[in-house]
Amino acid sequence: MKKSKAIVTLIVFTLLSFSILGSTLQCSSQSDASPANDGMQLAYLGHFQFTITKQVLIGETPYGFRHNEHYEGPFSGDLVSGNMSGIDYMLYRSDGIDQINTRATLETHDDPPAYIGVQITGYVQPDGTMVDSYVRFLTGHKDYKWMNDTVFFGKGKALSENTYEIEYYYYKEK
Repeated sequence: MKKSKAIVTLIVFTLLSFSILGSTLQCSSQSDASPANDGMQLAYLGHFQFTITKQVLIGETPYGFRHNEHYEGPFSGDLVSGNMSGIDYMLYRSDGIDQINTRATLETHDDPPAYIGVQITGYVQPDGTMVDSYVRFLTGHKDYKWMNDTVFFGKGKALSENTYEIEYYYYKEK
């Protein structure tokens, strides 16, 4: 019994040693996300100020309190500007976070206008700070196709009970 216990202990120790050694080697190697590989820079896209035009209270669900917020407002920036409107399918969780799940359309000021679909996920913190952690623009318009494969995010706040603003940024190659 002592001999089999010693063998099991030796096997476990050997496996743990290889696991720790492998993790150490993996962590010590330089990854593509390291500061030495910083081929991207942060750029300003634009400012979006919107007003809630309609609120639909769905009610308490197993995941939190669901409420849909219809909104619209001007989007202004050097690369794209127009009017954006959509619906935010929000979920107020028991921890005080309001989850953002938006579908919208951005209609540009071009003549004729370009239409850009918008998908946003993020959250509103209890202090009212809004973070759009995932923003995706999709379009077939030739002037805005660069947006289809670009990483965007936003940060904003409430200006009043029904009016909000968000500043949007994106990463671009240096």
